[in-house]
Amino acid sequence: MKSINVTLVALVLTSCSAIPTKSSDALTPSMLNAMMSEHHGQRVKVFGWMTSSFERYGLWESRAAFDRGNYADDCISLLIPEVMDTSLYDRRYVELEGNFIQRPEENTINLGACNKTTIILSAESPPELVK
Repeated sequence: MKSINVTLVALVLTSCSAIPTKSSDALTPSMLNAMMSEHHGQRVKVFGWMTSSFERYGLWESRAAFDRGNYADDCISLLIPEVMDTSLYDRRYVELEGNFIQRPEENTINLGACNKTTIILSAESPPELVK
């Protein structure tokens, strides 16, 4: 009986800490960063762990990738319209759609960017939480 309870607790803890499943048509930040030129200028659907707070606007491969801090491979910066409040999505797994660019124009300032690669969000298409 004791081993059954331990197994049950382990299963519950594993399911709580597991990364949500992305939809089959969504890319990840590492996929986009590996194929930048192929997706440059295109509208893309991306799954990842979002940071949206002062000087931290990015979509990460996972929470673990954020903790490791591999900016070049595992993160894509987000340009968020001023009218969009994304604080609800901070430190949560999301799917979002936007225009992917390899590098913002020279006159673009993105405080809190995690990488040169960027997804430009549209006010009409906010991120969606993934459970």
